[in-house]
Amino acid sequence: MRNSAFAILILLLINILAFAGEDAPAFTKLCDAVFHEHVENGLVNYGALQKSPQMLNKAVNLLTEIDPKKFTDRNKELAFWINAYNILVLHSIVAAFPIKSPMDVKGFFDRKKHPVGSEKLTLNEIENKKIRAKFKDARIHFVLVCAARSCPILISNAYLGDTVDAQLDARAKATLNDPKHVRVDAKAGKVYMSEIFRWYKEDFINGKKSVIDYVNQYRTEKIPQSYSVDYIHYDWTLNDSNLKI
Repeated sequence: MRNSAFAILILLLINILAFAGEDAPAFTKLCDAVFHEHVENGLVNYGALQKSPQMLNKAVNLLTEIDPKKFTDRNKELAFWINAYNILVLHSIVAAFPIKSPMDVKGFFDRKKHPVGSEKLTLNEIENKKIRAKFKDARIHFVLVCAARSCPILISNAYLGDTVDAQLDARAKATLNDPKHVRVDAKAGKVYMSEIFRWYKEDFINGKKSVIDYVNQYRTEKIPQSYSVDYIHYDWTLNDSNLKI
């Protein structure tokens, strides 16, 4: 009898852990559906999303039921946090829409709190404390999308634990070969990079390697080490598919 009770207890604990860390599949599916339906070519149809927010709201509500501390798979945890950041950005924009920039919302990144599990976190806290500090992978800067035109593009599907490493590589290659983010002026011997490389410079420098070394890992056309680095002005205009600029 005691053995049976013990076995039941073990099964309950397994189910609790599975729910806490692995209920993320339900969250991931909702994120995937939202991105697939409302994101095209990196732009978001916020108007349509505001009119039909059911899946978005379900995804955000589900965040309160997931305990990220219970993840046992590092890649699944990383994928979860990337999706959480991106879906919360969309949710926050929709809540304030119509706007022309996330910067129109006071405290958008550093004051507004979002429930995730038992915590309430700002977008900056998710980025810096939950992702950058733990995973120490500069590629995350190519997948966290802050709703601005100068951000790396938002893809039309969710990030998955089984494929997140390949997805990070793909987004790094796409971003760093895009002149919107890295523009080379051979005549001037200069390369213009997204301001992301100025704001998070320490993430891209490893030992004696430079930012150019980092970028060249993913570039088809390599940038000479002798080139000087300048930065492209960051356009905070909303990544809205219906916004004419």
